[in-house]
Amino acid sequence: MARISATQAAKHYGISITTITRACKDGKITAEKAGKNGFLIDPAEMDRYMASRIGSTPETPKIGEFTTDGERALLEEKLASKEREIAIIRQAWEDTKRLLEKESEERRAAYRMITDQRPKPVEVSKSWWPFGKKDNRPRTIPRFERSHHKDE
Repeated sequence: MARISATQAAKHYGISITTITRACKDGKITAEKAGKNGFLIDPAEMDRYMASRIGSTPETPKIGEFTTDGERALLEEKLASKEREIAIIRQAWEDTKRLLEKESEERRAAYRMITDQRPKPVEVSKSWWPFGKKDNRPRTIPRFERSHHKDE
């Protein structure tokens, strides 16, 4: 019988390649090693693996496959109940969101009241170089003028 690769099996059965290769490595699927990372799998072996995998999970009925009308009515009643619960939770969420926005605005207003809201004065940056501008120099008498002032 023709064997298929793990990639082909993943596409055909609708499961990931990682799941198939992990099952091959764990011995859940009997497969031949093909190349470095590949596996060749017998389709019958994949059918057996998928049957064991599906058998371990509960099957969910599809819409329209209910055994009785009573069961359908029960499920519709449960659905309506859950929808009402969702509506209540959404309303509570909206109320909480509105309350948080209101509290946040109140907190901002209180912060504005306790902090100084006046514009900050613009500081003139001083140069680190003390000899740059004439305005910043200390007023002293030049040396040649000092030597000529012998009035004292």
